[in-house]
Amino acid sequence: MKKMIPLLLVSAILFSCSKTATVDPAPTTDPPAPPALSAKFSIMNTINNDGVKEGDDIPVDNQSANAVSYQWELKYLATGNITTYTDKKPVLNLGCGDWTVKLTVTGSNGATASSSAPLLVYCKGRNAGGKDNHTHTGHTGE
Repeated sequence: MKKMIPLLLVSAILFSCSKTATVDPAPTTDPPAPPALSAKFSIMNTINNDGVKEGDDIPVDNQSANAVSYQWELKYLATGNITTYTDKKPVLNLGCGDWTVKLTVTGSNGATASSSAPLLVYCKGRNAGGKDNHTHTGHTGE
């Protein structure tokens, strides 16, 4: 009987101990990243399948994402003069020659992104030929 007591004692001790569950702390998560800001646009580079000419209204398709403000800079390469717009989707009307169109967008947190593209605007009515008396023999139509 003496041998039974230690075994009973050990069994009683084992069964009377309760397990304490350990809980892992909740995983920490970073705050969600703000949506990606992007500056992207396309310019219609032909009207009536005959290129863009001075005096044409040139639609701009603004494909930017998550912007709250827009700054367009249209730089005339011959002189360096810059015209600006702040519309989301401006309609351009430019003189003939080579231009650079640049869009800078600003997000709600103040971050900026930009994109630029060249634009060739043909001169209207110089020399003979071309549709509607538009000449396309060079950048200036001469």
